[in-house]
Amino acid sequence: MKKKSFLLWSLLLVGLSMTACSDKNEVPGTEDGEKSSFTIKLALQNSNTNTRAPQSTAIPATSWSNIHQVQLFLYDAANTVRFSDVITPSATQSTFTYTDVPVGTYTVVLVANAKSSTDPVVTSLDNGATAAEWTKWTVRQKLATGMLIKQKTGTFPAFLGSALAAKTAYVEPSEVFMGEATGVTITANTTTTVPAITLKREVSLMRLRLNVKDGDGVVNENVDKGVDFAQDASILLHRLPDNMKILAGNAGGVSATSSTDNILSISGADVFKTADPTTGYAPTTILGGNFTMWRDIVVFPNNGGRANNSATTGLATAAQQYFIVVSGKGKVGHILANGTALTAETTVYWSGVVKENFIPNVIREVNLTLQTGGTTEVPVNPTEYGGLTITVSAPAPWDSNIVDSNIIL
Repeated sequence: MKKKSFLLWSLLLVGLSMTACSDKNEVPGTEDGEKSSFTIKLALQNSNTNTRAPQSTAIPATSWSNIHQVQLFLYDAANTVRFSDVITPSATQSTFTYTDVPVGTYTVVLVANAKSSTDPVVTSLDNGATAAEWTKWTVRQKLATGMLIKQKTGTFPAFLGSALAAKTAYVEPSEVFMGEATGVTITANTTTTVPAITLKREVSLMRLRLNVKDGDGVVNENVDKGVDFAQDASILLHRLPDNMKILAGNAGGVSATSSTDNILSISGADVFKTADPTTGYAPTTILGGNFTMWRDIVVFPNNGGRANNSATTGLATAAQQYFIVVSGKGKVGHILANGTALTAETTVYWSGVVKENFIPNVIREVNLTLQTGGTTEVPVNPTEYGGLTITVSAPAPWDSNIVDSNIIL
C-alpha cells in the first residue's frame, strides 16, 4: 500500500433538524445546544495475527478497496446517538474534521459496509423489528442499543424442491468492519483530535476445501459413476447467528444466539473453485494434496460474542455450531451411502457439523473429505451429536476352566 497522505476534510453542516423519524427506539429531545469540533482519523488493521489456516496459506488482501463506506456514530452515556455521518475513506483521505458536534462525552464507533441498499446486510433502528437503512440523519436521537445488523434474505436453489420450505435462505454477508474509541470529550471552542481508529473485520472467513478422491469404496470424482460438482452444486450453512450490534466493547459484535431455521445458501455456477487464486490473495496457496476444490465464505462469528474472541481454538456451543451441507450431481451408477446405485442423474448431498467456533477477522479452514457416496435426501435439520467414550481393555486370557467332550467311537 502506498504511503498515505492524510488530508483534512472540513464539513460545515447546516443545523438541520430531522423532519421525519421513527416512533421506535427514539430518544425525546432535540439537537439544540452548544457545539464544537473534532477530528477523526481512520486506519486499517494490517496484522494477520491468528489468521493463517493450518494447511492453506492464502490470505485475502486488505486495503481501502475493501471499504465501501463508513458510518460514524457518537453516542452518549445513555447510548443515545448524538451525531453521525457517512464517509468514504481512501489511501489519500482518511482524516475528517467536523465543526458542529454537540458538546459532551461520547463513545465513537465506526461501522463499514453496512449500507443496506448496496451491501448484502439488513439494518434496523428498533432491535430488528423493522428494516431501516442508516443515514447520518435517521440514526440521530436513536438508541445505539437498538441498532442491529442482520443478514439479508436470499433463495434456495430450485433443485432442493420444497424440502426447506419451512426454512429461510440468506445470502453471504458483506465484510463488516468496526472500530471504536471511548471517552471522547467534545468541549466548546476546541477541536478534539481522536487517535486513529483501526477498522477491523467483525466477520469471519470460512475456507471450505473439498476432498472427493478418498472415498471409502465409492467414487465421488467427476468420472463415470461419480459426481459432477459443477452441476447442482450448493453450500448450505445452517444455524446462522441472529444479529450483530454496533456498540463498543463486549456489548457489541455478534449475538450469543443462532437460529436453526436460518440458512446461508450458495448455489449457481462456479460454487467450488478448482484452482488457486491468482489475484486478491497473498500468498495464493489454498489447494493441496487431495483437496482439489475450495470456496471462501464470509460468515458471522458463532463464538457467542466479543468476550470470547481470544478463544480461537475453542468449540462453539452446540446450539451455535455450523451445520454444513454440500451437493453435486450424481451420475448414473453412482453408489450412495446406503449402497444403492443411481438409475438416473440425481442431486446428492453430504452433511456434517463444524464444532469449532468462528472468530472475527480469523480464517477457519474447514476440510471436508467425502468418504461416503452421499444421500439423495435433502438434510433438513442439523444432525445432533453426543459424546461417547469407550475404553478397550487388554485381551482376556483363556478361561482356566477347561471343559471336555468325551466321545466313544
